[in-house]
Amino acid sequence: MITALALLSLGIVSEGNTSFLIILVLFIIYGIFNTAMGSHQWIDPYELFPTHVRSTGGGLLLQ
Repeated sequence: MITALALLSLGIVSEGNTSFLIILVLFIIYGIFNTAMGSHQWIDPYELFPTHVRSTGGGLLLQ
């Protein structure tokens, strides 16, 4: 949600005469939240499987 709002704001302000600092801050907000939320796709699948088959199950899900 925050990444979508940051990208929407970037699209709106990029057409006008906006300062570079505002565009930079919006892009940093997008980058931080995109990186933070993107890491869950590598953590959550492994939590679905019991410990003794976790690596096999995670490998099958991420292919």
